[in-house]
This record gives sequence, C-alpha cells and structure tokens, in this order.
Amino acid sequence: MKVQRGDVILTRVPHAAGGRGKKRPAVVIQADKYNQSERHIIVAEITGNLAAPRTRRIC
Repeated sequence: MKVQRGDVILTRVPHAAGGRGKKRPAVVIQADKYNQSERHIIVAEITGNLAAPRTRRIC
C-alpha cells in the first residue's frame, strides 16, 4: 500500500481488552521517505466524536 503523509486511511484498531477491533480512520504522520521502504507506518487515530474520551492506551 503506497501512502503519503497526511493521507487518511482505514486501519484496524485493537480493543484494550484484546481482539482485532474494527476499522477506524487514521491519518498517516510518518515521513514519506519511510512510507515507501517500511512495512509498518505510523498513524494517529482520528474521530468526529468530540464527546469521546481524549486519551486511550493502544499498546
């Protein structure tokens, strides 16, 4: 998958309790020079739900 910094993609976000989770939107924040050569990319989750909690532990 070729992506560029700033692209919005759908990615599976795992649940805190484990499991696959469901697809959620995220924005690519990793530099473009790494996006082409790396197998993993760094993204930030995004939401339109402003009532949701602001912090969430992923790992």
